[in-house]
Amino acid sequence: MKHIITYLAFLTFSFLNDSPPLELVKRFFNKEIIEYKSVLGKDLSKDDLNPFEITAKRIEYELMHEDEHNAAVAVTLYANETDSIDNIYVFLSNNGGWKIETIRALALPGFYFTMLEKYNGLDSSGLRIQYQKEQELARVRFDSIKSVNKNKKDDENDKQKLYIPDSLEFDDVMYPEQKFMGMIISMRLAISNDKKLIEHFNAHKDQYNQLQYEISNDTMNNNDNWYLRDDSKYAGKFYDLSIAQVYKEKEDRFLRFMIGGVLDNSVGYLYCEYPADRPKISENNFIMLKKISDRWYLYKTS
Repeated sequence: MKHIITYLAFLTFSFLNDSPPLELVKRFFNKEIIEYKSVLGKDLSKDDLNPFEITAKRIEYELMHEDEHNAAVAVTLYANETDSIDNIYVFLSNNGGWKIETIRALALPGFYFTMLEKYNGLDSSGLRIQYQKEQELARVRFDSIKSVNKNKKDDENDKQKLYIPDSLEFDDVMYPEQKFMGMIISMRLAISNDKKLIEHFNAHKDQYNQLQYEISNDTMNNNDNWYLRDDSKYAGKFYDLSIAQVYKEKEDRFLRFMIGGVLDNSVGYLYCEYPADRPKISENNFIMLKKISDRWYLYKTS
């Protein structure tokens, strides 16, 4: 009997490892095989998956990439039938059978969430009112410091003095309203799910295509590495489209229209003229790449 059970277990594990990557991930997250270590890579444990099991009421799956040796599956977790709460990306390898090696997700810095909490629930009108209030308080503070500094101008040893150059004016240090609005809206978009990011692009596709055309034909960008931020001549369009920056690195054959992020953790849209030049999906760089229009892709890096 013991030999029969062992043999059946072997057949079960072999069947699981022979399952296509998409099917394997589905069965794993449906908890049909959650305890089966045979489908987990050596650096992954069940504990790594607990945060993703708890709250999801519905799960959707999409195969992003598959070749002979590697595969990647996008997993969308829903709190209910319509509201997505998270997007995660499962990476598998095939060495005599498919195994789940890594699960990745976009990791934005904590200040994104701290800052957005302050403006939670405010629509465009509410954000403008809040901006005006903060500007008024900041102006009072600025004028007060300059006044104190003027009275203590000759006291170089006053450690309580907050230095503001006489030539510096309030408007030089405060964000313009358009920049403030654009920053908050782009941060909100950056933390949203893939579905909302795609909807945003589709709603502004013509504007993105026009901006891409202008930037690609701008002679200032015809070099190996360049970055355009919200202080460039395209600033107004960046604010309207919720773009933090557009850039191209030396080895890239595509443009990145970054919505938000820092360092290697970023999210945005990628324009690639030729499909063969698009970046490869991997667990250490582009953890997600989805085609959303002709020559356009939604991307995340981590």
